Amino acid sequence: MTNNTAGFIPPHNFEAEQSVLGGLMIRSSAYHDLSLSEPDFYSRPHQIVFGAISSLVSAKQPVDLMTVSNRIEVDGMLGDIGGMAYLIEIAKNTPSASNIEAYGAIVRQASERRFAVSKLYDCVAAMMDPGYTSCDDRFATMGSMLSEIDAKRSGGVSGIAAPASDIVIEWCDEMERRLTRKPGELAGFATGIPALDELLYPGGISQTALICIGARPKMGKTTLMAAMLNHTALRARLPVIGFSLEMTKRELFEVMVSQASSVSGQALKSMHDQSKMDQAYAVAAELGNSKLHLADQPGMGLHQIVRESRRLRRELGQLGVIAVDYLTLMKAEKAERNDLAYGAITKGLKELAKEMGCPVILLTQLNRGLESRADKRPMPSDSRDTGQIEQDCDIWIGCYRDEVYHEDSPTRGLMELLVRIHRGGRTGTAYCGFHEGVISTISQQEVASKVHMADMERSRDSKSKGGWDG
Repeated sequence: MTNNTAGFIPPHNFEAEQSVLGGLMIRSSAYHDLSLSEPDFYSRPHQIVFGAISSLVSAKQPVDLMTVSNRIEVDGMLGDIGGMAYLIEIAKNTPSASNIEAYGAIVRQASERRFAVSKLYDCVAAMMDPGYTSCDDRFATMGSMLSEIDAKRSGGVSGIAAPASDIVIEWCDEMERRLTRKPGELAGFATGIPALDELLYPGGISQTALICIGARPKMGKTTLMAAMLNHTALRARLPVIGFSLEMTKRELFEVMVSQASSVSGQALKSMHDQSKMDQAYAVAAELGNSKLHLADQPGMGLHQIVRESRRLRRELGQLGVIAVDYLTLMKAEKAERNDLAYGAITKGLKELAKEMGCPVILLTQLNRGLESRADKRPMPSDSRDTGQIEQDCDIWIGCYRDEVYHEDSPTRGLMELLVRIHRGGRTGTAYCGFHEGVISTISQQEVASKVHMADMERSRDSKSKGGWDG
């Protein structure tokens, strides 16, 4: 720990640390249940012993007095802990291996307190440091440090760099999850839209991904976001945060109800069909009992979104997804050019996804210029004033409905989800139905039929008048 004041002894429990180490040399199977790492031990000799035990566990080798002693000796640190005699003392001072989880909790709590004290000193330093350019930067730094305390308490590693002994355990746990995954189940975040999830299989969406959804108006990007929020809130049962800078929170909630209940927005406004209203009320009640949170303050900036996300994670635990609708309505810091200002936001949202350990969905309006092209299907480069998006996002999805431009389009009722960027995965087009503002599943046969009809019409138009721009 840094920033110690004179005579201050950081929180620790020497006897509990000994009992954990002695218990592990008797019952190493408890290792994974403890969720401890080397820095959680205050005593340097105890850190060395725990590191040796971690190495043996990672290599799936037996853990006892002799193997631990040999591991430390091989590393050239047996003298640093006081030799074999100290290992014997640890073993003698262990009351009972059956209580190792209780001893581990004492060690972990002392470590959390030490970490919190250190970060609070750093918070004071940030408030006093004259090197910051704005007060917002000071408070953002403090918020980040407080968030690190939360991460530590929820089982995160207490330093910036994690030792490989911790990383290999996490990796092995992930490999075990992959082995036990059901056929067709995604490894990461699922959107809840079958065709899109099939395209993103097997990895799905990374838990630290920035997902950008780009489209011109009326293409259904907010509905797509609503479908993804519904899936996380109602199926995965995880906390969800939606930041709406265009709609009010009541309007966005109605879009979510419409999507989840398959009742069109028009039907919700007319209220003529009682059976449909009953469906909608049932879904609204389910959403009301979920961990969904919506914010609609106009002109929100990145700092507000980060602070609110941190607050809700402290209150609710691990978040499922964060969504922002949409980028160019956010308040941007002053910069030489708009693309630099919005680039700072996309970079900040990517950092937020990593910090929160959950995907961030970002909607973006596309340039009107794409409508002058023959093929109006969107590309990442069509993003308005946001050239940095292509660098920052992990997945970029464009929404396209041909009927918006051609009322009699053969693909009427078909929505194309164009995955243009997918780091580490496949790109391509996923198809779904879109009718009266509701996304639905559509069969491959129906998709093939509509696309075939469109191809035939394009061919006829090409011969008769020099090309069709659908």
